[in-house]
Amino acid sequence: MTAVLFVSHDSDLRAAASRVLAMAGCRVTAAAHAGHASLACMETASFDVLVIEGDMPDGSGQDIADRLRRYCPAVQVVRMFNADSAAPASGIALVRPFLADDLIRAVSDASHYARRGATTL
Repeated sequence: MTAVLFVSHDSDLRAAASRVLAMAGCRVTAAAHAGHASLACMETASFDVLVIEGDMPDGSGQDIADRLRRYCPAVQVVRMFNADSAAPASGIALVRPFLADDLIRAVSDASHYARRGATTL
């Protein structure tokens, strides 16, 4: 079972994504901001995939992901972006609007790298 930490300040998105990923067989923990995500990583430290907003009110998704890797060093990152935002040059990106299947595919791709022990995509 893939363990997913889903971080978004959008409560509706957190709820919908949690349901979709749980129905796909993932163990999901949702966090509204970097502080809650840090606590979740300190308590669990066994997430396979981090799905995070590209830009959060408390910092960039990349900066937050880098901080979370202190607690979950092997976590693979999927970043969510708006269509008019600059997507990352590397890694897995989800561009809004995306479908449930797109989210599941991105998490599946990232968890594939996690199972192989890869540290980067």
